[in-house]
This record gives sequence, C-alpha cells and structure tokens, in this order.
Amino acid sequence: MKAILLMLCLCVSSVEAGMKEIVLFNSNTELNLDISGDFKAIFNGKKDPDPFERTLHDISISYLANKKVQNIFAMTEVRGWSRLQECEFPPLKLKFLKNMPKEDNLFYNITTLKVVTRCNNKKRLRWVNKELALYKIYEILEPLSLKTRAVNANYRSRVSTDYNNLKGPILSSQFSFLVESSSMLGDRFKMSEIEVAKYDKSKISKISLAKVNLFNLMIRNFDIEVSRKDVRNIKIMKAEDGTIYGVPYDFDYSSWIRNEPIGPHNKTMGFCSEYQDIVKVAPIFIEKQDQLLTMIKEQTYLNQEEKTSLTNLVSDFIKFISVDANLKEITSAAYTKRCLID
Repeated sequence: MKAILLMLCLCVSSVEAGMKEIVLFNSNTELNLDISGDFKAIFNGKKDPDPFERTLHDISISYLANKKVQNIFAMTEVRGWSRLQECEFPPLKLKFLKNMPKEDNLFYNITTLKVVTRCNNKKRLRWVNKELALYKIYEILEPLSLKTRAVNANYRSRVSTDYNNLKGPILSSQFSFLVESSSMLGDRFKMSEIEVAKYDKSKISKISLAKVNLFNLMIRNFDIEVSRKDVRNIKIMKAEDGTIYGVPYDFDYSSWIRNEPIGPHNKTMGFCSEYQDIVKVAPIFIEKQDQLLTMIKEQTYLNQEEKTSLTNLVSDFIKFISVDANLKEITSAAYTKRCLID
C-alpha cells in the first residue's frame, strides 16, 4: 500500500510544481464580507437563462485586513442553472479588475470567483454549509481540486450610480462560500480547461477519474456526467504533457446534503472506473481518514448533527472500501453512460 501511495504522490508532486499561491485561500477561517450592489438589477439576470447574454453589474466588496477596512470594486452577474431558477437569492459570479493593488488585498491576482449562496428555502437552509464541507474533503483527498473559502456575507442594496455608498441597507446576511475558477485552477497547475469533445481518451488519467468516482460514490452524488455528448459538474483539465484530469464540483445533489436515505455502497449509478484503478485509489482514502475526520470536527459552520452524520458517512465508506471484495463488487456493474472513457 505504501508503495502505491508513494507512486501516486510522486505523480501529484509533478503537477503541484506549477502551483501559484492565492492569498485568499491561505486561511480556512471564515471571512466577513460586505458586498454592496444594485441587487434588484443583478437579479434581473435570472430572466435570461443564456449566460452569454447577462449584463455585468458593478459591486463593492469590503472587509477588514490588518485592522483596516479594505474596499475592492468588481463586477458580478447571476449564474447557475437549477439554483438560478429555484433560489430566491441565486449564486453569483464575481469578476475582478486587473492591476489591483497588492497590499492587504485578499483578491490580488484573482480574475473570477464563484459565490455559492444560501437558497433562502427552508428545506435548503443548511445545504450551502454541507456542500462546503464536501469541497473541503475533496481538497484533502486530491491537490488538483478547486479551492474554497467560507464567508459570512452582508449583501447590501444600493442604486447603480451610488458608488460611494458601501453601507446600504442589508438585503441578506448569510453564510456563503467562494470557489476559484477553472482558469485559476489551471494557472496553479499549468493546465487548461478543454471542451469535452476535444479530449483524447488515450491521454486520460484513469487514476484521476477513479478518485472522482470513488469520492462521488462516498457522498452519494450521481449528478455528474462526462461523455461525448455532455459534461456536467466536472472540469476537464489538460496538462502540458497532454494528460487529461477530471475535477469535480457542485455537490448539492449529494444524498447526504439533501438528507436523503444513504443506500448500500454497491447500489450505484454512473460508477465507471475499473478495479485495477480503484484498488490504487482506495488506499488514499484510507490513509487520509484521520485527517478527514479531524477536518470535519473543526469546521465551525457545521452543527453537531451534521458533523456526526458526515463523520459516520466517511468512516463507514472507508471501512467498506478497505475490503477488497467490495472494490470488486462496485466495479463489476459499471454504467458506462456516465463514463469519461466511452
């Protein structure tokens, strides 16, 4: 097992060599933000489902750094698909100005960020907290993952032309989190995101795909697909040597997040990795168990019930994949329609 882990770590290290540090993601503490903008105009973007037709709106972002209030100006638009239509307060995309000052600027060198917001639906009230925890789990399991930062945000209303009003009335105070863009991920690892139709399947990292599949099986998230016809909730990244990697995102269809019954591990859809690949990846989950459980325990944005249920989910799954016969079982009835390799 140690030999396999060493081999996998060496592969990851060669990718990590290209990483570029982003200050915003250096801390796991919750960041307090005031985000001010004309949200009435911003939310009008919900009426246009075409993301290429939405209007960008200016906003101001205020936060405390070194005991001083910092003000950053950016642009924003609504984003998403199902959440865009179903949520009263939809998720956002932030776009930052180039050549911003570096001093005390948490957003220095950042081009775009996703903001995952609370849906303002009673049933979904805790979903955003739980989804962030799943991002954090995958960050531990795989360096090639999207970075995140928890925020406590005051979303403030102001009219479009009132640029100096950074303390308008609060429209919503809520827990949210920030997610880096695929271009930032690519900059860190010297990769580029490619269209699904353009990948060479002989270049696919089967180990990367196996880790994505095993993770999604653990959290019971089957809202993921990459085929020649469609790509959903996975970034297809190409390294300089041509190797293709998969990076998962958007876990809100996880059964754990939705408080749905967690069925048996072998009752899956879309599990399309082969045994010889899964057997190399399972030791990573097993080796990281203590780190994962410690991380869950330390997350202040999860309540005790959520911590307990997530701890049980992870522990039970790792116990399950520690048995070789179980790995053979979950790979024996693959549904290739969701496979990257088709």
